[in-house]
Amino acid sequence: ETSCYIYQYFPWGYMAKYLFKVSDTPLDFIVNDGEEDESYTVADDILGVYVAEKEPNKVYAKDFGKYRFPTDMTEDDAYDYVTRCGLQTRDWDQSNWVLLTFADAATAAKYVGKVIKGGTLTGTLTNKLNPTMTVTQSVDPTEAQQYNENNYVTCNFMESNGQEGTDGKYFLFMIPKPQEYCKIYWATYEGDTHFCVPQGSDANSHGLQGSFNVDWSLYPGNVSEDFVPGLSYDFHAIVRWLPAPKGDREVGEGYYMVYPLEGGADVVTAVNDVRTNAVPVKVTYVNALGMVQDHPFDGLNIVVTLYSNGTMSTQKTMNIGR
Repeated sequence: ETSCYIYQYFPWGYMAKYLFKVSDTPLDFIVNDGEEDESYTVADDILGVYVAEKEPNKVYAKDFGKYRFPTDMTEDDAYDYVTRCGLQTRDWDQSNWVLLTFADAATAAKYVGKVIKGGTLTGTLTNKLNPTMTVTQSVDPTEAQQYNENNYVTCNFMESNGQEGTDGKYFLFMIPKPQEYCKIYWATYEGDTHFCVPQGSDANSHGLQGSFNVDWSLYPGNVSEDFVPGLSYDFHAIVRWLPAPKGDREVGEGYYMVYPLEGGADVVTAVNDVRTNAVPVKVTYVNALGMVQDHPFDGLNIVVTLYSNGTMSTQKTMNIGR
């Protein structure tokens, strides 16, 4: 649709290769069919969404719903696909994502929350698996626009997008896109780099399964203070796709890696739990070293409250010994 190659063979063994392509290229073509080290001018309007604190010169950006990976879907198909699952939002942004690398942080900051008009940004595709472009030419954006991120649960990061619960109900889950900025909820921290679906009938009445690994390289805080093993969290993150180690799986297979961007301030143990009429039944205190006791430690404490309906909440407090 946007380019073709011409190969010219000469009898003495020389082969010439010519690339013919349109001057501006849709983002969905760049991230799905583009070639690394090729230069492209993005034809679509795209939105600059987020700059990570540890990547100040890089902007996570998206187009406006031109979804092609891994399969083509119409808007109606996608809506039905999501609404049949009772564990996530019904609003699903079907955009392609790209990480734009600018010369410096000051330039990148101009594009956050702004629409980058089609034909005004040119860059070199440096990574196709997790689409990344080094920007070589751009025009300052002027139009501001807000982005409402997709919500994912732990089950979204499994190899299959469908899962049958222990109660016989079947659920379908949206498929995250590489380089997507999203909100993850209902994820139990198991320590180190691993999260899983909350277990137990109160927290997971359908008996669903799911897990993912995280990379803390984009996280700006202190993991041991912000995440307590055994509790479930909501947090924003970047999603990337990593190829499976050679010899482990077939070619083309891989797994999701999640990059948390903030502390798990919102702690949950079930989906759509309402704490109305629930009363605290147990309070425990966790210090920065992960030690637990039933009264406050000196210094920073994470106060974990268990309610009568099975839900939990946490808050940070500072206790100064006297």
